[in-house]
Amino acid sequence: MELLLAIALGAALFGGFGSPASAGYDWQWHTGRATHYGGPGDPWSIHNGHCAYGYLDPNVEARKSSSGPDELGGSWTARPSEKFSNKFDNSVSVALRLSSVRTGWDICAPSDQNWDYDAATSNCGLCYEVACQGMDFNDFYGNSLERQSVCYDSSASVILMVTDLCPCYYPANQYSNKRWCCGDMQHFDISSYAFQKLADMKWGVIGVKYRRVPCDYQPANRAQLPSFMQGWSDSGSWSISRWGRDSSWGFDGQQAYCVTMGGYAGIQFNGWSGVFSSKRTLEFYARQNNGGTPDVSIKLTAPSGGCKALQLRDMTPKDQTSNWSRFQVQLSAFDWRQSGGGDGSAFGGCSDSINDWSVNVLVIMNNWGGNQDLCIDQVKVY
Repeated sequence: MELLLAIALGAALFGGFGSPASAGYDWQWHTGRATHYGGPGDPWSIHNGHCAYGYLDPNVEARKSSSGPDELGGSWTARPSEKFSNKFDNSVSVALRLSSVRTGWDICAPSDQNWDYDAATSNCGLCYEVACQGMDFNDFYGNSLERQSVCYDSSASVILMVTDLCPCYYPANQYSNKRWCCGDMQHFDISSYAFQKLADMKWGVIGVKYRRVPCDYQPANRAQLPSFMQGWSDSGSWSISRWGRDSSWGFDGQQAYCVTMGGYAGIQFNGWSGVFSSKRTLEFYARQNNGGTPDVSIKLTAPSGGCKALQLRDMTPKDQTSNWSRFQVQLSAFDWRQSGGGDGSAFGGCSDSINDWSVNVLVIMNNWGGNQDLCIDQVKVY
């Protein structure tokens, strides 16, 4: 659906959006910090923002519209002043526009004390390029936070659209809002979906550099959800032979993990304690040489035992592209205490004796006695 993007009241302001300069694109980086929201246990808060955009489509990425340009790269329609409800005031009178440029779940709520905050529009619909920056800093109360070495890649960035607000004064959550959003440092509350492209969510808050950009701006190095293979090893696998040509067989033309599996062979990916904790979904692309779905089973294990095994051919692909099938597996489906395909809840281990923190291995096993080729790519857990 099209998003309603808030802009300033009055024809003068509408006319002032004609160029990047007037929109405030100085292209200079600024320093700040970022917390996250909308993660496990709070999945709907990103859809209930101050800007009143409603449900955000996660599969929509910023793009240019062919129907006419504005400073966001899309078309827009000025509307009369309208009123909408939001969680900070009973109603806010704003002028709205309709734009085809949006950023899915890559969204943010800037502090109302940030240097470029506009009280008339709450900066709704504006976009920022944000990158993780290793640094130490304090919160409003003077607590020191060490975040020098937490970034996945400080050269990678995300484009975030403003859909919400982090007000300094917010009695319902006063301690936290004052801690982050009262002007001691430039601050953004960003969606957990975007945050985990920059750093592990366990850090809670990170240093960032940011700048205002058009929403269809394409970063030189766009941050992605971290590859499941980063920091993992396949030591302990058995009866497999990795391909020499795997670097050109990936879903996106890049590196994939491709092997020939002998009869009843197994690929064992070893992670670390807590890698699945509080996560909900295992996502990956898979294919055989002929483009079919490999006949393999998938399971999670811990030092104290194994979780339920799932059959890949029993699953329905989310979509298919160029002979690759994309699968999304609910982590709760590996739980012996649950039936079916999982209920979408955060992973809480797979039995009363195997908790979520101890599960640290993903195993893919050949289901039959003959050789089988397998390629997997873009494996993510979130």
